[in-house]
Amino acid sequence: FRWLNEFERPRLALSREIGDRLEEGFALMHCGHIEALYLGDYAAGLPQVEESLRKTETITSRLYPLLRLIQIHIELGNYEQAQSLLEEADTTGRGHAHLTLLSLP
Repeated sequence: FRWLNEFERPRLALSREIGDRLEEGFALMHCGHIEALYLGDYAAGLPQVEESLRKTETITSRLYPLLRLIQIHIELGNYEQAQSLLEEADTTGRGHAHLTLLSLP
């Protein structure tokens, strides 16, 4: 909770203020990750990670927001959506090593 309120939310505000789209995307990803996967508030975290993906979609670093979305969808039981995103993550050209981070039931 402290990580979210003392670091990530201020980081998000500052990145928006200065117009740093990449940093904003990563701050959104971390805010959503903390809220959904650490604090259990999936409804609050999911939209932030989705927005993060939109902010980073033209950047090669979009793999990380994709992986966070996959994790949240697995926790919510949205296995088809998670599988679809997993297939999208596989097209990033990074090989299959990142896929071992996740497993679908």
